[in-house]
Amino acid sequence: MPFSKDLLIGASGNQGGGAFYSHQIENSLRLENIAGNSTATQYLVRDPSAGDRDKWTISMWVKLGRLATSTSHTSMAGWGAHSGSGSGRGYGMIQDYTGTVNGMSFEDNNGSSWHVTTRTNARLRDTEGWYHFVWAYDSAQGTNSNRAKMYINGVLQDDLQSTTYPSQNADHSWFSAGHHFIGTNGTSSDGDNPYQGVDGLIAEVVALDGSAVNPVDNLGEFKNGVWIPKDPSGLTFGSQGFYLKFGDTSNFGLDSSGNSNNFTATGLGTDHQVLDSPTFG
Repeated sequence: MPFSKDLLIGASGNQGGGAFYSHQIENSLRLENIAGNSTATQYLVRDPSAGDRDKWTISMWVKLGRLATSTSHTSMAGWGAHSGSGSGRGYGMIQDYTGTVNGMSFEDNNGSSWHVTTRTNARLRDTEGWYHFVWAYDSAQGTNSNRAKMYINGVLQDDLQSTTYPSQNADHSWFSAGHHFIGTNGTSSDGDNPYQGVDGLIAEVVALDGSAVNPVDNLGEFKNGVWIPKDPSGLTFGSQGFYLKFGDTSNFGLDSSGNSNNFTATGLGTDHQVLDSPTFG
């Protein structure tokens, strides 16, 4: 699916009803982290046991509620993790404030330097459609550009304005034993300050521990030129992987992978479940 540097059109919200989609996403979760607030107030958090920090995948569908400016606290992190010690932390931006404003990023600080920093030239400016974001990390790869990959709506992002790739076999903060967030990023020495929170809708968040997958035919597929979701339930989640559907209003952090790797919802009431989704809206 080709597109210009300004991604004004996300994935379609509805292409003729249920018959078009082989996999239905029934609802989404509304997060309202306003641009003027430097601390996120609505997000999910979990403190896992350590998983495979060298090989993993994160996938999420997002409908943006606003766009970032060049001010840091207006940016939005889809996910973030603290390494559990010092300043080590990593995250994935879906609305970056630096470089190409409104871009996607893949970043990690190992405690001494930002050893992973990739940012797209593509700018994400559609607030009506759904975007599918995927980050795949595999530091064992011999080619450095294969170690940290980003995909938008099934398309590998290789037009990048920042390209600092990890050393071979380098750990990332994700799947460490520190705080892990969905819908925000954690800062400070122990990662307990949620920052750069999402304002918008998120749906079907999937994390795979020990697998770095291409989203095509694993997490989505092209149908009539439209990127649509595939059922992720048959994927290998690994010990710390999870699958968040946001279907239980009493427990938005419920893991449906079979691992019981549940998250704790913060600042989210039952009215934060929304019927709008990548397959209905």
